[in-house]
Amino acid sequence: MVENAPLNGPFLGFIVKREQDPPNDPEAANMDVLGRVKVRVPGKWAESAWAWPLGFGGSAQWGKNVVPPMGATVAIWAVEGDEDKLFYVPANHAKEMTFPEFEHPDIIVMGDKFLRLIYDRRDGQRYAAAQVVKEVNGEESLICEVRFDIEGNSVRIRSETAMVIESGGHLSIEADGDIEIGGRKLARKSGMID
Repeated sequence: MVENAPLNGPFLGFIVKREQDPPNDPEAANMDVLGRVKVRVPGKWAESAWAWPLGFGGSAQWGKNVVPPMGATVAIWAVEGDEDKLFYVPANHAKEMTFPEFEHPDIIVMGDKFLRLIYDRRDGQRYAAAQVVKEVNGEESLICEVRFDIEGNSVRIRSETAMVIESGGHLSIEADGDIEIGGRKLARKSGMID
């Protein structure tokens, strides 16, 4: 997986709620039955927002709308990473289909087009990170990242632009070991830094 991969999907999940099930569901009662479903995607959503169907075909005058049964496998994705704008395509499903077993992904990515949370579970390189990204000249650019290196027991704050540490009061930098700035070790005198 590429670190800056899009967050849109598709993701493989299974249906946990259909608009018309049960008919007296207050959340669904005021909606037209348009084939929307809510989906569980392990490692991402316990229950997604309502997802719109794609691939059924038709219009108000013609076509067919067959909503997959509860537990049916679907592919789901978010438009431009917006988790409130979801669409799904049903997989081939039968009356007794169950969600297939699979291993938990090694890299979990959540977020939208500006903020991304990453958890890498691969042995020897485990880390968690929060990234802020934006589009620059038509390409995605990393603005800043806070990375928690689980293997190296460290925290790294990185910025591709200017970084400012601002304090309205006291600012303290403390370490049990050496303190380096730009590869230069700072000397300590009675707890203070020269």
